[in-house]
Amino acid sequence: MAEGELLQAADYGAGASWSSGNVPITNSDVMIPVSLNVNVDTGLDQNGVDLDLFEMGTGYRLSVGSAAAPLITAADLLVHRGWGSLYFQCHNGGAAVKTDEVRMYAQSSEAVIVLSSTPGNKGDYDLIRHGRGNMTIAGNAAFGASAVLQLGYMEDQLNDARLLIESGAETLPIFEQNGGVSILHNVVTAMRLMAGTCTKDKATATTVDIYSGASLIWNHTAGGTINVHAGGFLDCLKNSVKKVFTNVFVHPGARIRYDSQLHTFGGAATPIFLAAAAA
Repeated sequence: MAEGELLQAADYGAGASWSSGNVPITNSDVMIPVSLNVNVDTGLDQNGVDLDLFEMGTGYRLSVGSAAAPLITAADLLVHRGWGSLYFQCHNGGAAVKTDEVRMYAQSSEAVIVLSSTPGNKGDYDLIRHGRGNMTIAGNAAFGASAVLQLGYMEDQLNDARLLIESGAETLPIFEQNGGVSILHNVVTAMRLMAGTCTKDKATATTVDIYSGASLIWNHTAGGTINVHAGGFLDCLKNSVKKVFTNVFVHPGARIRYDSQLHTFGGAATPIFLAAAAA
């Protein structure tokens, strides 16, 4: 953990709680250290402060904020390396005051981070890297115009990381999954699935690529253009609703489950099954 302001008590908003004797201001580095053995539940509204770094250290096992009262601030870099829970709301400071990068590499797959935005915000989150723990992106979350969310793993590719994006979250430009389990209820522009399982329930995606080792469960009524590459799996039969896709291309070696009575693909009753390339 880098040097910076160390929190030493439950009241984030009290100068006496900090190693410097002062509440952190814009451009500060903030650390939640292993030595802190209380929940941080007071003085959490820091609207107007844009930190350089907020880091939950590897040994911290309790909670910063709660669902009802999150920590309200912004940080150029937000890092969760601990065991506990972090409830974080990026404040309404305009496009220049945002949380540029989030890194969730917790010590336990049971650790929690919840990311939200102050209503009316724009472009709060630009890059989110999630490798272990439970991440929820709230229905009011605002993404940057070129935002990328990368879901991966640290040790256990299938079980390290879980992600939920709630309905109402802004359109996510790019989603990349290389492990874990995701449920996406918001619109996504481009999805690239390399491993793990993703469920798309309540909103569409413009383009999707499913590669070997990845599975996509499509439950929504409409979908964009989907390429199922060799070793990938698209399952359209987890529910019985009608589905209309712009197009679905099934490459040799890929798998798909669909119902020609329920689903249409570019106006046809079947997806496009591509032939193997000539030797």
